[in-house]
Amino acid sequence: MMVLLALMLALSRTISVQAPNEKLTLEIADTTSTREYGLMFRTQLAPHTGMIFVFSDDERQGFWMKNTLIALDMLFVRANGTIDSIAADVPAETAQTPGEEIRRDGYGKYVIELAAGEAKRAGLHPGLKLRIPKLEPRDSGAS
Repeated sequence: MMVLLALMLALSRTISVQAPNEKLTLEIADTTSTREYGLMFRTQLAPHTGMIFVFSDDERQGFWMKNTLIALDMLFVRANGTIDSIAADVPAETAQTPGEEIRRDGYGKYVIELAAGEAKRAGLHPGLKLRIPKLEPRDSGAS
């Protein structure tokens, strides 16, 4: 399974972001389809990896856990790289709790999803400023 995850990561466009305790490798979701699909159907994330969702501007972003099989940390990050808020340990979808009922909102241009607990291990917290390369949506579907 780890080999498959490594292959998927190798085929994806990624960026590296330095956190206080580790370097994160983030897949870029910058089109409507990649943002909608996100981390659906994945059963695990390799350590120090995740996904960064790219939107046009700093604004309220809403995320739900539809077809998301792993618990996540969601970091809402402003255009200047400052972490606005973190939704930690967001539960995975289950038969008892459909993903549409597991919703988290925050403010930012970017949303970073990591495996649950990774944000704390990496030393990430609200107010911390990350160096994120300038990213823009590659389509007009980003609000």
